[in-house]
Amino acid sequence: MTSNDEKKVDESFDEFIAEATSSSTSSRSSLPNDQGNRFSNRLESLLKFIDEKENNDVDFVETSAYKRYNNGYDSCGVHRGLVDNSNSTGQPSHQSTTEGIVGQNEKAFKNNSGANDSAFLGQSANKSKRYVWDEWEERDLVRDMSLNDGVPAGKTKHEMAAGDNKTESVSRARQQLISLKAMGEEIHARAASLKSSLEEKNIEIERLHCLRIQNEADHVKAMKSLKRQWKERKIEMKTKHDEASLNMTKDGERVQYELTALCQKLEKKEQHLRADIAKSLRSEDEVCDQLKAEGELDIQQCQHSWQQGEEIDFRKREQKLSSKLKRDAARAVEPKLRQLMENNKEELDRLQREATREIDCYRLELLRKINEEFKMEADKIREAERRRMEKLESEWMLKVQEMRRNHGTEMDKERREHEQRAKLNKQQYNADRQRCIDRHEVDRENLRRAREIEVEQLNLNHEREMSSMESEYKEEIKNRQNECQIGFKKWIAIREKELCDEERNEVKQEEAKMNQKMQSDIELVAKKLNEETREKRKRMTLEMKEKCKSVKDAQRKELDSAEADLDKAEAESSALTIQETEHSSVLSNMQGKIKMIKTAIQEKEDEVLLQENALCSFATECEEIILDRKKQGKRDISLARSDLLLLEKSLDDLIATHPHCVDERNRELNALKTKHAEEIQIAQGKVAAMLDKKKIMIEYDSRRLESLQRDVKEIERQIDEARSTKILKDCQW
Repeated sequence: MTSNDEKKVDESFDEFIAEATSSSTSSRSSLPNDQGNRFSNRLESLLKFIDEKENNDVDFVETSAYKRYNNGYDSCGVHRGLVDNSNSTGQPSHQSTTEGIVGQNEKAFKNNSGANDSAFLGQSANKSKRYVWDEWEERDLVRDMSLNDGVPAGKTKHEMAAGDNKTESVSRARQQLISLKAMGEEIHARAASLKSSLEEKNIEIERLHCLRIQNEADHVKAMKSLKRQWKERKIEMKTKHDEASLNMTKDGERVQYELTALCQKLEKKEQHLRADIAKSLRSEDEVCDQLKAEGELDIQQCQHSWQQGEEIDFRKREQKLSSKLKRDAARAVEPKLRQLMENNKEELDRLQREATREIDCYRLELLRKINEEFKMEADKIREAERRRMEKLESEWMLKVQEMRRNHGTEMDKERREHEQRAKLNKQQYNADRQRCIDRHEVDRENLRRAREIEVEQLNLNHEREMSSMESEYKEEIKNRQNECQIGFKKWIAIREKELCDEERNEVKQEEAKMNQKMQSDIELVAKKLNEETREKRKRMTLEMKEKCKSVKDAQRKELDSAEADLDKAEAESSALTIQETEHSSVLSNMQGKIKMIKTAIQEKEDEVLLQENALCSFATECEEIILDRKKQGKRDISLARSDLLLLEKSLDDLIATHPHCVDERNRELNALKTKHAEEIQIAQGKVAAMLDKKKIMIEYDSRRLESLQRDVKEIERQIDEARSTKILKDCQW
């Protein structure tokens, strides 16, 4: 082998060992199948490469020492693998291919893996199993012995250098093979540990299998005991079912009779309620027309009274002003008036005409706005009431539908339960009829007599209880009505006193405010007049000294014009006083009308309260009837549920024996239930509709009263605003 070949061998060994070490570090717990296959393939390729190079090496010459230990090679120079499986004589087995070598190695590994770990480790040192590195050690020893003289016999220097290179490669390969040996031992130890864990798991599986068998036996015993208990229970349930079947037929007849009586009562009440509703609707239309006419008259009277009030206020102010103030004011205003009259006579006339026109236009606009606002508010109220009525109708319809649905579901449940009971009774009756006719005829007659006596007693007790309950409820209703009437009268008296006190206080406050405003205005005017008179006197004294003669003539002319203006002002003041008196009379008339409206509102409230009391009494009566019916229904439901729990188990057998009888019985029951259910639903729907209509009418009346009260307050507020605006204008003028 050349140096290049040895280098290639070393590189291949290094790669092989690196892969083996990386695989061992990454997965030390277990060696996968893919990695093991790759390991064996790399070994085979490496051995093939070594054998080819040894066969092609012509320069290699064997010594006598090499021939002694060359038992591991055949005539062609092919190596049999890492392990030399030669005989005790040392002769080879003459296998030339690498497949045979690999097979022998695998057989040796399998034979050795069957032993324990200690035996495996001990056999690694035996002489019978020889590895390649053992042969290479012996060869090195022989070579060292032959090299004692410096140069071995029969070899040149070139051959010695090649031998040295080979020793280095052999030492490397030895180290690598030692590491491979350690890895093989580790793998064997892991395999032994896995075998021990498998044995432990097999023991656990056997133990769990035994436990499962025991549990199955216990389960079979428990099932047998349960079947016995269910058979005994079934026999008991059949006996109880015979007794319950007789009771159910009688209960159904009694319920039908009670429902027919209730339907008749509800129809009578419905007729009375319809008559009451028609009367209430007619009375409401008449009241609305009267209120509209009264509102228009009140607006006209308010306008007239407002004008009269303004005139009266103006007259009172003029009366309060003294003659001295008038004279002082006239003297102070004389020079200015003369100048203004001279300069702006035409403008004054025009302004006076425009002022009168503006006042008239303002009055007309106020009247028009009031009428328009009244119409707009009336339209808004009507639209709001219509929308509210529509909403209420929709809401009540939804509620009625929900009530109907709920009632329908409850009735369906009761029907289903009754059908199930009837089915069970029919099936049991048809199944046991032939058996029980011969054996229990006498017992049936005795039971029927006893049941009839019990039913009669129950009916008598029920009638007594109903009569006592009706008398008690009537007494309680009368007492409550009396208490409500007394409390309502007390509340009316207290409320009237409170309203009177509030009106008196408001009138006093308004009078005090008006007096304060008048006094403050008079004081301001007096102060201004005094200041102006003082200033003018000073000026006049200076002017009078200088222009005495010229001013006398002018004063005479100005006095004449001033007297004419004063006469006009007095005439206007008299007209304003007349208007104030008219306004005061209109206000008094308006207050009287407001009192009349309040009385009408109180009467309407009384009527509404009476209707509410009547509806409350009717609702209490209906609620009592409904509660009694619900209690009876709950009792029937509880009995039916108990019967169902008892008879569920025997249903399947009975249905299988008599299917045709069950179908006929179901049809009859369904026909009866549909008839009674329709009648009950119609009656309940009528009662609910009547109650809803009454409630809607009461709410409508109460809201109408609130709207009228708001209108009265708005009218009073408008009157107050008109007064204040008129007073401010008079003060400014």
